[in-house]
Amino acid sequence: MAAKSRGPWRKFGESSVNLSLFCEHLCAPVWPPLALLSVRISKKVVMSFAELELSEHLLRAVREEGYEVATPIQLQAIPPILAGNDLFGCAQTGTGKTAAFALPTLQRLLAGGQPPQQRGRPIRTLVLAPTRELAAQIGESFRAYGRFTGLRHTVIFGGVGQMPQVRAIQHASST
Repeated sequence: MAAKSRGPWRKFGESSVNLSLFCEHLCAPVWPPLALLSVRISKKVVMSFAELELSEHLLRAVREEGYEVATPIQLQAIPPILAGNDLFGCAQTGTGKTAAFALPTLQRLLAGGQPPQQRGRPIRTLVLAPTRELAAQIGESFRAYGRFTGLRHTVIFGGVGQMPQVRAIQHASST
């Protein structure tokens, strides 16, 4: 996210993003998905997060994190995810990939409304990560971006006691 004073995304003007958009086909149990769109961004594109039509709760959190301008991966990923499309995106480390899927995921959860406040609320989103460290980083991003939404989340992983994690899930996580 470009406005932050540190990080490799500071100068993303001539960056390249390899992005693939998979269109959903409800009745086509075929892998890989039938429609594939590859996009390469080779010129500077500047767009604020407000132009991506995110909720004020999310925009406030993004501002408090120090970001103002979306990166190329965010510009290309957020609109299709908001539209309900599946997406596979590749970009260099530090380009804002986590926000590229976390922000629209939180937006869609907000649009779906809060489930009733009762025991056994359904898990509405599951994010899988290959390492404990990445899972923790993603969880921190969901916490930061979702802080004004009322949505709840938890991070679980192997190699530690199971019961505290089971209790965290039973605490009616939203994300």
